[in-house]
Amino acid sequence: MCPSLRIIQDARKRCRATGTFWTWIPLRRTMALAALLWLLGNLPDTMAQGPEVPIPQQSPNRLMAISLSSLPYAAAATFAAIAFLIIFNQKLQREVRERKAAERKLRRAEREKAVLLDSIAENVVYLDTDLRILWANRNARKEPRFRSQSSMGDHCYAIWGGGNGKPCKHCPVPKSLAKGVPQQNHAVRDPDGRRWQIRAYPVKNDNGVTTGIVVISRDVTEMLAKQEEQLQSRKLESVGVLAGGIAHDFNNMLTAIMGYVSLAELQQQPASQTRTYLEKAAEAANRAKQLAIRLLTFSHGGHPLRRQAVVADLLQDAVRSAVDGHPVSIRMTVDPQCRLLWCDTAQIRQAIENVIVNACESMPNGGEVLVEADCTDIEEGVGGVRLPGGYLRISVSDRGAGIPKEIRDKIFDPYFTTKPMGAQKGSGLGLAITHSIVQKHQGYVSVSARPDQGTRVDLFLPLEFAGNQSAAVTSPTEEKQQQTQGGRILVLEDETMVWEVAEMLLSHLGYRVTHATNGEAAVELYERAMADGKPYDTVILDLTIKGGMGGRETLEALKRIDPDVFAFVSSGYSSDPVLTDFRRFGFRGVIPKPYTLEEVKAALAERTKAPTTSRSRGGPAG
Repeated sequence: MCPSLRIIQDARKRCRATGTFWTWIPLRRTMALAALLWLLGNLPDTMAQGPEVPIPQQSPNRLMAISLSSLPYAAAATFAAIAFLIIFNQKLQREVRERKAAERKLRRAEREKAVLLDSIAENVVYLDTDLRILWANRNARKEPRFRSQSSMGDHCYAIWGGGNGKPCKHCPVPKSLAKGVPQQNHAVRDPDGRRWQIRAYPVKNDNGVTTGIVVISRDVTEMLAKQEEQLQSRKLESVGVLAGGIAHDFNNMLTAIMGYVSLAELQQQPASQTRTYLEKAAEAANRAKQLAIRLLTFSHGGHPLRRQAVVADLLQDAVRSAVDGHPVSIRMTVDPQCRLLWCDTAQIRQAIENVIVNACESMPNGGEVLVEADCTDIEEGVGGVRLPGGYLRISVSDRGAGIPKEIRDKIFDPYFTTKPMGAQKGSGLGLAITHSIVQKHQGYVSVSARPDQGTRVDLFLPLEFAGNQSAAVTSPTEEKQQQTQGGRILVLEDETMVWEVAEMLLSHLGYRVTHATNGEAAVELYERAMADGKPYDTVILDLTIKGGMGGRETLEALKRIDPDVFAFVSSGYSSDPVLTDFRRFGFRGVIPKPYTLEEVKAALAERTKAPTTSRSRGGPAG
């Protein structure tokens, strides 16, 4: 038997026989006291003598009794041991309570951390120094290759690296682990083509040794695509501002050149050599005019002049012009349900032609270009679309060399070309103009290409236009032969070479011309003519006047004098909506610069169809 238990039993027997004093202690402390009592039981026998104090006998159930009737030294030692054990026990109980409370706080903190990290829209992963996953938040666990708990312990590149068995190229995590410093805002492209923004933060122990790393990443593929699209738009916008300013001055010069060439042709015999030279000059000037129109197309001045157009006719015209001189065949299909399109016919024809020309040039040895048109529904946000609904999709496909990956992001850059630069070669404006035209029509362009497998370009154009649908009215071709009635015309123009040629052209057509260089002078001349009873039949107002009142403000002033004033707006460039919606601002027509004699004659033929007002008219010059 254990010596401690023998001491306890002997003490209890002695207490029962003598009726001495009892101290009752719960049995749950028996084992601890037994050790001390065993020590007391080994004291010398001489110390065990002494009087005993009788005490009542208590119930022995789950209790032990210790006789303290022995020597005072033994009693004191026993009481001290009991007191020490009671205090020690209370301290242990307090530590246990504190430990449990700490564990509860830790579990709560773990839950809060998990909820917090799971609520983050980015991937948060904790890795060990071997790049194995120790913990991942909810967003990271949504990855297709992540297999819930079974992926814990896998290498991170097995999940996000395409399963190629090695760390992703340019990944900052190994570098952060090696140097022990954070790495932030690194862009990495994974094997699937997705682009990630990665931040890495090493975790160190008390000795400064790296024991793991926290990696925060997010998929920025869509965001970067939108940023690149916005950057592309800003680049086109800035170049457009420059191009518009150049085109404005260029058109003024072309107006003088084309006007004088038109007048010189009238002075020559049809079969003369000089007339042939003038016709060649007129042809060159007209090509220069088309270049100016291209510049204006993606500038602020190239806003669409919308009208209904037949889709099949648009495609046929573009194909006919684009394939000229190229050894290719065209296969064209048009969905019968997509018959009409509300657009600027000249601009859309130019956009389609540019794409077809590129397709033809990608196959210098010949081949087939497929041109298709069908209808499709597009939701908002796809390709930057702001007007969800029905769209016309015009697709141009070739079997050429395709577009190399390294230049695919540059194909819409203005003046970017892989062809030699020049009037007959590459200008670098083709796809940039196409992109601008489609964008101004609230559409978008999609390009898919693979090296040596061809290219497909899709133009998406809204079938209905939600804006103002009052299209500009142009005179029919046959009206070019119609004789004008003559009369008095007031011309507002601040460029000397332009108003000089305009005066000569109008005089040749039988009009008497008065010129004003600013809006204030034009209003004064008009008011004086009204007072003299010789009002002007027509006014031609340049929309942009340097340092003075332009055509729009001048017309407002003229209408206060004469509500029936018949005015044309003329301009080589402007971002003002007057050109695209001239009737809303009170103008009767547009005479765009540069113009020839026949174009001025055709425009003024509109005046002859207008009803005659009650005020007197001037007769033909004579």
